[in-house]
Amino acid sequence: MSTAIKIAVLTDLHAYAETPTSGKPSWLCTTADQNNPKINPFAGAQSLVKGGKWGPLSADVVICCGDLGDKAHPDAQQYAWREVHALATCLGAGIVIGTAGNHDVDSRYEHNDYDAKGQLLSLRPRFPIDDETKWLEYWAKNYTTLDVGLVRFLALNSAAYHGGGKSQAEEFEHGRVSNSTLDSIIADLDAQGPRPANILICHHHPYKNDVIKLDDYSGMRDGDLLINRLSSSNLGPWMVIHGHKHLPRLFYALGGNLMPTIFSAGSFAARLYPELQDLARNEFYIIELEVPPETGLVSSLRGRIKAWQWSYGNGWIQPQAGVGLGREAAFGARADLGTMASSVAGHLKTTSAGQAVPWGSITAFDTGAGYLIPEDLKHFLELLQTKHSIRVLRDDQSGELVEVQVP
Repeated sequence: MSTAIKIAVLTDLHAYAETPTSGKPSWLCTTADQNNPKINPFAGAQSLVKGGKWGPLSADVVICCGDLGDKAHPDAQQYAWREVHALATCLGAGIVIGTAGNHDVDSRYEHNDYDAKGQLLSLRPRFPIDDETKWLEYWAKNYTTLDVGLVRFLALNSAAYHGGGKSQAEEFEHGRVSNSTLDSIIADLDAQGPRPANILICHHHPYKNDVIKLDDYSGMRDGDLLINRLSSSNLGPWMVIHGHKHLPRLFYALGGNLMPTIFSAGSFAARLYPELQDLARNEFYIIELEVPPETGLVSSLRGRIKAWQWSYGNGWIQPQAGVGLGREAAFGARADLGTMASSVAGHLKTTSAGQAVPWGSITAFDTGAGYLIPEDLKHFLELLQTKHSIRVLRDDQSGELVEVQVP
């Protein structure tokens, strides 16, 4: 019997300290009202967690995938990291795991003449994990691991080489995992042995998200090599959680069923690029991950992600249809969609011809239908309608599946 772990996810906060020339890169300003849940995303998140329509909410672990402060501003970084921990306390989460983003490292030396990561080392609580041994390991080896129950977390510093390299200006334009870091990761994980569930946390994209059409993509160099080696090392199934370009997407890495689920999380508070205005919103997530009781039982992790969107002046709200991740997304079912649609249609036409059937009855008949990633779910529903003449009905506002009408 699987158990569940709840993981709150926020990334790309881009907090800033307002000055006459700073502009407003996010909804988090260190000099603005910090207590109004309708104008401050952290205050709003605590209000969301404590009660209201969807609360109280809880999590076991809080993950922050980087970019605490915009352009590595020290005061903004300290403010954001402190607020991440306050939110974790509100959620009842005993563990906070972060990782460095490109805006966390002072690679352009705007606040320091020589030490690009010095201000991150000075953060309190310690960043990215408030455990001295793990903290030292992360900064010495560019990664650290942490077991939470049966789940192993691997926090990778994909911004480790920002501020250095032969071509310093070129190096901070992308993330990187080096060959030596990769070899060390695999050696350490092999020594630890497999786990029923593994989660890689990083800032940069290990795989390009082709939905994004930006000239400055700045993904992770050798990210694909990292994913391939993790998935082929018999360490147990993997999920990857990252941020960076502010556009949410849930998909599977290229390859077979052993390749990880990749969750590209949307920004918690950054004001979005014009190119993303029609595709994304600021979002906050809670993942409920199903954890197998032992290794070797599954090749693909299953779970669901609940999302809330930031609406300035209103606070955190449930997403409307059509933009962002949606109110809830699932992952883990890697099925032949044509076969699944034929099986479900055959069952419905035999048992419920001429009737309206609640969506929950379909996922009860075929549990895999309840764990399709958004792109697969879309295609599955299209097959039901075009191939089998089964009409699918959604709630007009939320986009949530309500029922199907069987001919």
